[in-house]
Amino acid sequence: MAPLREGTVRLGDGRALAYAEWGDPHGMPVLHFHGIPGSRLERHTDDRMYARLGVRYITIDRPGYGRSDPLEGRSFLDWASDVSSLVADLGIDRFRLFAVSGGAPFALAVGAAMGASVERITIVSGVGPSDRPGAFRGMDLSERATYWAAPRYPRATATMTHVFLGSAARASDLVARAASHAGKTVAARAGEARALSEQLREALRQGARTTVWENALCARPWGFSLASIASPVQLWHGERDRVCPLHHAEYVASALPHATLTVRRGGHFLVLRCAEEAVRALIA
Repeated sequence: MAPLREGTVRLGDGRALAYAEWGDPHGMPVLHFHGIPGSRLERHTDDRMYARLGVRYITIDRPGYGRSDPLEGRSFLDWASDVSSLVADLGIDRFRLFAVSGGAPFALAVGAAMGASVERITIVSGVGPSDRPGAFRGMDLSERATYWAAPRYPRATATMTHVFLGSAARASDLVARAASHAGKTVAARAGEARALSEQLREALRQGARTTVWENALCARPWGFSLASIASPVQLWHGERDRVCPLHHAEYVASALPHATLTVRRGGHFLVLRCAEEAVRALIA
């Protein structure tokens, strides 16, 4: 389905920040932070769910993705500044966050920077700090290679990333297999494959340079303290995740003042199976 509305906010430095809204326009505001790569088109494939739950679900293109202008050398806390401008423009004082995979540190940065404005945070299959000993234990070789190469050979890594992710056919096969593991029907797998292909095409509208930058950013010190986040954080993670292994979520949960961790069977595509349950818990 098409979003309720799409728009752009003009930020203080002149950049455009693109977003889309789904669900109930008068519902509880929930901001969605996509993975790496991702775009404002990333959401539950049955987006009627948001209206059913009474949620105003706002998805955002981070800088350099989709229709948002890039920002060279940006940090996680720069994203918090962008989000502050967006919610002010939309007339939102308090909100909740839902982040997936590589969107996790961006959500936590907003929690650290915006304090009481962030009522609650949910993270599904989130990456943890990767500058600590043992951070890559249990991670797929391809993921480890990406973290190693991104800061050292950004141009070559961007080219390879674009080639790998730029194939809509491969993206469809990837999500179809993941949905199959999540126990989805053939029709559901086909719908999710189409949705992921659409999301990835939009994510790569400006190329893969931003994807490489964000992977490098995840591998460095994040620039804020997890202990400073006062908002309750709900973590959901698959026990067999080899993109962001379970110990990432365990580390983050142990470092946060107010966190719960729910571990489920499955891998990195856990969100395909638990999205509605996780959103319900977020808005409870």
